Amino acid sequence: MGQQVKHMKKYTSFTIIFFLCAVVLRISLCWYNPPQNSFDDHFTPIKLILETGDIPAKDACWQCYQPPVFYYVSAIFVRAFLAMGINKIYLPKILQFINCFYAILTIYLIYLILNKLKIPDFSKILSFGIICFLPRHIYMSAMHSNDTMTCLFVSLFIYLLLVAIENKFSFLSLFALSISMTIAIFTKYTALVVIPVAIVGFAAVFLYRVVTPSKKTFAVLILALLLPTILFGVHLKNNIDNYGKPLPWNDNLLNTAVMQSNDREGINYFDFKPWKYVNNPIVSPGQMSSFWTLIHSGMWFDTEPKFIFFANPPSEWWLEYFSWLRGERKYPYIYDPPSKGIINNPLSSYSRLLGAELITLGLIPLSFFIIGLYKTIFRTLIFRKGENSIDCTEICIFASLLISNIAGIIYLTIRAPVYSSIKALYFMNSLSAFSVFTSVGLSHIERNSHIKKIVALLLISLFLFSCLHIIQICYALKSFSFFDIFYKNYKLI
Repeated sequence: MGQQVKHMKKYTSFTIIFFLCAVVLRISLCWYNPPQNSFDDHFTPIKLILETGDIPAKDACWQCYQPPVFYYVSAIFVRAFLAMGINKIYLPKILQFINCFYAILTIYLIYLILNKLKIPDFSKILSFGIICFLPRHIYMSAMHSNDTMTCLFVSLFIYLLLVAIENKFSFLSLFALSISMTIAIFTKYTALVVIPVAIVGFAAVFLYRVVTPSKKTFAVLILALLLPTILFGVHLKNNIDNYGKPLPWNDNLLNTAVMQSNDREGINYFDFKPWKYVNNPIVSPGQMSSFWTLIHSGMWFDTEPKFIFFANPPSEWWLEYFSWLRGERKYPYIYDPPSKGIINNPLSSYSRLLGAELITLGLIPLSFFIIGLYKTIFRTLIFRKGENSIDCTEICIFASLLISNIAGIIYLTIRAPVYSSIKALYFMNSLSAFSVFTSVGLSHIERNSHIKKIVALLLISLFLFSCLHIIQICYALKSFSFFDIFYKNYKLI
């Protein structure tokens, strides 16, 4: 008993350490990262709401087509800060930090989700650590965008769905689930994954007899789905009436599929070549066609550079490079014509080393994720060897989340077959599924103490390299003022 308590304390200590490191890394990068350093301008829709008092038209700006919750909530925050007498010049940075807070809440939700499942402590802690030190989530935490809020409310929806099942669909749990689902749907199109997850989750509950079907159960369930269904239906109808599409896009303003640079061979969904990014860890000619390579590499390093270029001059080369990414010019080869085996970019040896280590060691959690996915889906669902009905239901929920997320990204890539459609960022909605399946994979080495130690050491090394990577970026950024980079005189209002 005393040994068990000792192990519990040890795992609790690691959980606290990992969480504190996650908070420090995210706040540090958010502190130094300029508010405007993001993939898209998410300030303009907020600015339009503040100026007009209404949600802007879908074609009023580049990001105005997005669902309104993130922008409307941000505008409420701005009005509150102005009422408190806060100087207008600080508002963009404050909104950026609110996004960082969303990301930290998401990390905590992942911890709560893992604790809902029957997973050994060793596997649970390492899986939680992977999320805490995941570079892509740290990058996302430092950017002002609706992706962070989307990830938060999708994770909250998953957690509340588990709570609702645990409470046998009590009215209060389903009411909370309904609200979280509604908010998620109106935050970003990628959050629409909650709809198939809800359908599969509720179907699994009845299929596996977790809750005995009754008139009362169905009535409560219908009430829970009523709010998001009605609001989303009205939203789709209004979009069709006003814009001719149920879900308007910004492709009528600029066709990125035509404008952006891409590889001539098109997108390949059936190969995986991480060694390309181990050798050269940023998007380059010949490295934009492999779907899964782009996803994996972008998960562990700043491959579509938004941060690493600050630590790797010359700045003139990067300006030409970003022009090439936008399809405005040819790739700026340092050696022209490019020599075979020579990498044509100004990344330092240290940056290359960090990129190579992170992408290579990132194969370890990916391997355990695949093992966990195979073991749970094939063993439990197909061969019906699950421990109980609740286990099977939970697996259905996480599997449907992952599959829906993948299908959505593939659809986006087919619609616009360019590298920018294949973002690891879009997989952040599946963060809970990734952590659960990875922990299940790790649980299969639970009985082998030697392998456990080796895997733990390798993952701790991965965590340390992630810290060094973020420290390198923060150190490079600290010499800049966030008022002086790109948008020196930018004002939200």
